[in-house]
Amino acid sequence: MFFHISAFHYTSQRPQAGQQVSFYCNRPVGSEPQKALKVVLSGHEASLFSDRPYDYHELNLNMRKFLCYGLSGTVYLLAVNHYSTKLAVFYLLASAAAFWLYRSDKQTAVTQAGKTGYLGRVPEKKLHQIGLIGGWPGALLARGAFNHKTGKASFIRVFWLVAAINIAITYALLIHYADNPLALLLKN
Repeated sequence: MFFHISAFHYTSQRPQAGQQVSFYCNRPVGSEPQKALKVVLSGHEASLFSDRPYDYHELNLNMRKFLCYGLSGTVYLLAVNHYSTKLAVFYLLASAAAFWLYRSDKQTAVTQAGKTGYLGRVPEKKLHQIGLIGGWPGALLARGAFNHKTGKASFIRVFWLVAAINIAITYALLIHYADNPLALLLKN
């Protein structure tokens, strides 16, 4: 029985030769060949009739990427904390919100795989806005944790541009214009 990779009902694994699977098929119309619409590994048949993939709640964790991204964000937050604890706390909260938004968007994307439209998805503009106000370290961590928004070149370019703009604003506020009254309120 033929099935397309998109019919394999998992987010973090691919089918391997020799694995036993269960599936259900379409009813062919006319001369259209019959094919499997949803395929799961033997023993996971209960998820055949669910819209969510079998491994929906698992992290698709690339440990090297996760640690590298997490370390980069942590170093940045520690550097900001050295100059302004108030701003570091704000960035930590914005990072937590960004992490949650990316997680939510990834879950929605997985459940809507193969469907048309973006109903329920978090707009890319909103993801970039949360990064601009200081949430990019959390967004970076979420990209590594959920393997989300890691292949779309246009998104990645804007993501790093937003991170660079945020770093430049933080630098200007805390170091270059350190004698500014607003900067003095933020300083430790």
